[in-house]
Amino acid sequence: MVKKQISKQQMVALMAACGSDGNIAKAVGCSRQCVMRIRHFYSLKRCDVDVRNNMIISLRKDGHSVYEIGKIYKLTERQIYRILKKEITDVRFEN
Repeated sequence: MVKKQISKQQMVALMAACGSDGNIAKAVGCSRQCVMRIRHFYSLKRCDVDVRNNMIISLRKDGHSVYEIGKIYKLTERQIYRILKKEITDVRFEN
């Protein structure tokens, strides 16, 4: 495994330019897992996942089935339920 030294500013710029961990890994020349570890080290979240999760929650509230949502986003039903469960617990603790 190639160990890369990427600063937080460089990582933020790469996230904006490339979008996903896989694309960043190809641009830098290391594995996707390495990019993910660097991102976690700097406590950077993938912004596209938050947008996707909000869309999943809104689709479910509109009455779409978990199976349909899973086909749209290429996720398993278990992953969809985990995203929905996280949203329910977040709302519960806000009140």
